[in-house]
Amino acid sequence: MKISVVIPSFEPGRYLNEAVKSVTNQSGKFEVIEIIIIDDQSKDVETLSVYEELSENPLVKLLKNHGNRGSAVARNIGLHCAKCEWVIFLDADDILLPGSIQSRVSLLRENPKILWCGGDFVQFDDQSGVFGDPYFESRLDKYDFLVPAFNSENKMLVWENPIQSFLKMTPANTSVIMAARSILLQAGGFDEDLKMQQDLHLFLRLALRYDYGFIAKPLMANRQHLKNTTASQVATNFWAIKALNKIKKLPEFSLYQKMLNAKIANNYISNAYILQQSSKYKEALVSSLGAVECRPLYIKSWEILLSSILRLVFPFS
Repeated sequence: MKISVVIPSFEPGRYLNEAVKSVTNQSGKFEVIEIIIIDDQSKDVETLSVYEELSENPLVKLLKNHGNRGSAVARNIGLHCAKCEWVIFLDADDILLPGSIQSRVSLLRENPKILWCGGDFVQFDDQSGVFGDPYFESRLDKYDFLVPAFNSENKMLVWENPIQSFLKMTPANTSVIMAARSILLQAGGFDEDLKMQQDLHLFLRLALRYDYGFIAKPLMANRQHLKNTTASQVATNFWAIKALNKIKKLPEFSLYQKMLNAKIANNYISNAYILQQSSKYKEALVSSLGAVECRPLYIKSWEILLSSILRLVFPFS
């Protein structure tokens, strides 16, 4: 199995070296043909120095984005330039754990009808180096449909028509996905109008069309640091709402409007709570109204709306 690894890069500095080494250190019955790094117009000295160092690696192909256009554009460039049918995405500040690629290759070989798969991951603090618990395994109360995978002997799960599970709680992360290039291109790649949550938008489109494989063990370590684009939960929720509203407009999702509305409303409610805690009562009210409009029969939508109105009128109560 020959594999292309695609890494979008914007001023990751030394992290990029660690990401690339985590790929080249992988071993198993596969071959990484190329590591495509798409630079999103980095200008810092440290990153440029890393690029120069990596240019000596015959596996590395360094491409330039035309302007600072974001990770979706960068990933799409890498996807279109990839030579291999199998593609892995990795963020420039994340690292693959030992056995990461071989675990995915094994699942795909054992299940030849599966055209994309993912798995669990861990988060670690860049300052302390402390690793957290496996993300999905530690949240099985929310990801209850993954329980069979963690209870299975081979720690793998393959399920048909996974769209409802993905609409409930998305069991995937960009840096743990391995997919056939053909289905990624057929789906249109990553939506370049979305600054964040392009992965959610893509995963839902894939989950509607293709069966999914999941590996119940950590495949990747997600670095937590001050430059994380997902550091703001409000921004993450905001772009999730944008992505889900785009999905709602697609004719093929006509049967899933109720589930989409529920997911959108939950993001509005989450933002309203966060904004209330930050004393941003007007913004909280706007989010609350969004929840009510999207899911008018849901009691929590009205509870957060009433709470937002009271906090706006009586901010010190």
